[in-house]
Amino acid sequence: MKTRAKTTKANARAPKDIRDRNLSKDGKWRSFPKVPNLLQYVSTGTFYGRATVDGKIYRESLKTTVLSVAKQKLSDYVKEKLRKKRQIGAPATFAESRKLYEQDLENDHALSETGQAHNCADLVRFVAFSGCRISEARKVRWSDVNFDRGLIIVHNAKTRKTNNAAATRNVPIIPDMRSLLDKLAKKAQRPQDLVCAVGECEKSLTRACRLLGIPRITHHDLRHLFATRCIESGVDIPTVSRWLGHSDGGALAMKVYGHLRDQHSAQMAQRVTFSLPKQDNEAQSSKQKAAPSAT
Repeated sequence: MKTRAKTTKANARAPKDIRDRNLSKDGKWRSFPKVPNLLQYVSTGTFYGRATVDGKIYRESLKTTVLSVAKQKLSDYVKEKLRKKRQIGAPATFAESRKLYEQDLENDHALSETGQAHNCADLVRFVAFSGCRISEARKVRWSDVNFDRGLIIVHNAKTRKTNNAAATRNVPIIPDMRSLLDKLAKKAQRPQDLVCAVGECEKSLTRACRLLGIPRITHHDLRHLFATRCIESGVDIPTVSRWLGHSDGGALAMKVYGHLRDQHSAQMAQRVTFSLPKQDNEAQSSKQKAAPSAT
């Protein structure tokens, strides 16, 4: 009772406009900006947890009126909601895994307070959308991003002085990368500022994969993911090799990703035909029947 009384007094001391700003329109619920998934039912002081799964919002009582206890229970509540969702089956694609990972970040109030998890998620996307080595990604600055030309200047991590290899390379800004950069650029940035706020995300990746129930993904796996998606999308291997910063003309990329080209080639071969489509054959037959016979 004393703890609840202290909480009430603290709320009473807060400026009225701040208290009202955190209340729902009907005045029944109080939200907490620093703890996004926590709510308090005003009339009783009871705290509730809120979690978003597949776009649906769940809200359940945490059975406490003490803020510190509510914060502790909130984390367990969110994890339990997501665990039940994942019992149905593990995500089948990287896109599904990424969606669930982002959902974890949205629901984890402890991570949201620091912003570290969101910075790690941005780095994951940057590497996956650019194919950069992690040592290259952490050095990209806003002065290296050219929105007009649609490219990023990447400083090569591996250069050989003996063959006069270029110190930099141009990586195209694919649509997903542009969306990411547009989001990051909304914050006031100077040309010398780094694009990614963190330089590694190994622990976050490991934790996310464990929560999602999928094999562990590393920084380098994201680079492979970029190359794979490019080749599956029809980009030729020599071009992908240049984007990756290889200086061997595509020999290594051909060795690593050649099977993808063969699979793509086999799929494309099924589209090649020397016969007319069925409807064209029928139309041709109709024209022949309709044509007057020679006398």
